[in-house]
Amino acid sequence: MSWLKAPVLLKSQESSNMEELVKQLLQANVQQQQTNTYFQQALDQQNQIQQEQLNAIKQALVRQPRDEEDRAQSAASARKAVQKTLLKMTADDDVEAYLTVFERIAEREHLPVDRWAEVVAPFLSGDPQKAYYDLSGVDAMDYTKLKGEILARLGVNTYVRAQRVHVWTFVEHQPARSQMHDLIHLVKKWLQPETLTSAQMLERVVLDKYLRSLPAKLQGWVGQGNPSTADQLVNMVKRYNASESLLHGTLSPRWDPKKSPENPAKAVSSSKEENVAMKGS
Repeated sequence: MSWLKAPVLLKSQESSNMEELVKQLLQANVQQQQTNTYFQQALDQQNQIQQEQLNAIKQALVRQPRDEEDRAQSAASARKAVQKTLLKMTADDDVEAYLTVFERIAEREHLPVDRWAEVVAPFLSGDPQKAYYDLSGVDAMDYTKLKGEILARLGVNTYVRAQRVHVWTFVEHQPARSQMHDLIHLVKKWLQPETLTSAQMLERVVLDKYLRSLPAKLQGWVGQGNPSTADQLVNMVKRYNASESLLHGTLSPRWDPKKSPENPAKAVSSSKEENVAMKGS
């Protein structure tokens, strides 16, 4: 009878295997559908991001002309306000003070810095006006270069600003607070704390003290060169010494910038030793 039961068992096993296979196929199908759904969602999300980016670019392109137009209108309005407030420069005006007033008006009215030169130019007169016309077209539109050229022609440099600080004196019958503000203004013009670092301001003070310790003739010559660093000042002193030596037919230096002016005896002693050595040779 066992041989009759074998086919039944075989069919039962085949049926069980088939059910397992069908079950695995169904699970694989479900997993595939889940995978397809995941990739579709990722693709839809990517398409959405790309569409949002595209919309943002379109909006920016549409908004850009409007922004430029708004800026142009704002600049035009600021320009009219500055022109309405600013007065024509006269021969009696302090040019540096006049430019400072213009800068404050321009900042108050939010005039773009790249428009400053073209706005102030029609209000200039005399040497400042000549300085504007003598600059190239590109430089004349740069306010920093225009201002630098104007002040250079008028001889206003770091040395002159320092001199204004040194010659300032208290006037007994004038308001004390007003005089303090005047002195602060002069010092700020000299040291320029808005643009210079602490180290640069310190160097400017040292340069001024060094320069004022030079002999009068040398001090005037170096001051005209307006050195801005210690190396520049020392090199100018060396050039002056070299030219003086050539003019007097001697190569011995008249003043050594590397030797401290506070210890002239050492320099004199050294010079005597050199002369003795030369005679002995």
